[in-house]
Amino acid sequence: MNHPMISGHAAVRAALRDSTRFSSDLQGDRDVRTYKQLPLEVDPPVHTVYRSILAPLFSADRVATLAPRFRTIADGLLGELSGSPRFDVCRELALEMVVRCLGVVFNRPGDVDEWRSWGPDVWISTPQGRSGAHLQAYLEQTFAAVAADPGDDAFTVIDQATFEGRPLSAQEKHGIANIILAGGRDTVVKLMTGFMWHLGHNAHDFDLIAADRTRIPRAIEELVRWLSPLPMMERIDRDAASQHAAARSPDEVREPAYVWVSFASGNHDTGVFTSPDVIDLQRHPNPHLGFGGGAHACIGNLIAKAETRALLEALLDSGARWQVVSETIEWAEFGASRVPGRFHSVDAAWTQRPTFSGKS
Repeated sequence: MNHPMISGHAAVRAALRDSTRFSSDLQGDRDVRTYKQLPLEVDPPVHTVYRSILAPLFSADRVATLAPRFRTIADGLLGELSGSPRFDVCRELALEMVVRCLGVVFNRPGDVDEWRSWGPDVWISTPQGRSGAHLQAYLEQTFAAVAADPGDDAFTVIDQATFEGRPLSAQEKHGIANIILAGGRDTVVKLMTGFMWHLGHNAHDFDLIAADRTRIPRAIEELVRWLSPLPMMERIDRDAASQHAAARSPDEVREPAYVWVSFASGNHDTGVFTSPDVIDLQRHPNPHLGFGGGAHACIGNLIAKAETRALLEALLDSGARWQVVSETIEWAEFGASRVPGRFHSVDAAWTQRPTFSGKS
């Protein structure tokens, strides 16, 4: 989609804070879904009402209670992989870690096999293009099941939620569940894969965090900045839309004035970040835009960081070492920076295998 681009840290940050001009009231991924992701694709104050439904699931207090379970998952997964001389970082480690953690976050452990079957990208590629049919079928089946037999899982919470006193429509329920599945999987898989890929190529940076675990939070923030797992997002420029409408005849169809807001360009802005093409695991300050900003700042960012930290700490405690032996990467350029846009495959070999075996 060839939209105008908002680029640079200051311009992107301003656009994210200005929902009056740069509206989120749109439907993205128009090739794979027919409804809005909520609360992502509506503006305040409606956005705030939808976001309040999800907020308890992703609160700091709840993340703190889940973190030990994430660590148990990481230990078990490394125990399973320790028996293989090499492994697929993306599918066997990052994807597996994320879907198992989501089973805990959503209290739906029985759905982990389904989520795994979708692969690293929730929109499955087919000969005809991307497809969301599998995700839609899952949502319809899941909401039918929790309506008939409510539980204490995230989908029951959504199913029983209300909007200003009325029950949510099926489309609203699907829109809320769609975003927590699509947003909670793919970007975190990319972050973990990128982290493992970087450390597998850079023993010095591995040693840096191994020597002092307090360095891990800054290291995670830096990989989020450098990778920009979600590089950009659509908005509607209402000022441009008004100008276009004024210039057209009343009989013309008035298309939305879409623009791209480029988080990645902000994260690689040389006016804000010294040597933004370089991964500096102790970069500080680090005012990155990797989790967005403004009203739509990523609601699940604490979960993403807790999952990633659990995996890193498990690796360090196990004494594991690895190196990347083959990779297929689709690269993207942001200013002077060349960054993985997509990891198609990253194969790693243990140079020192994890020394424990756990069960998740």
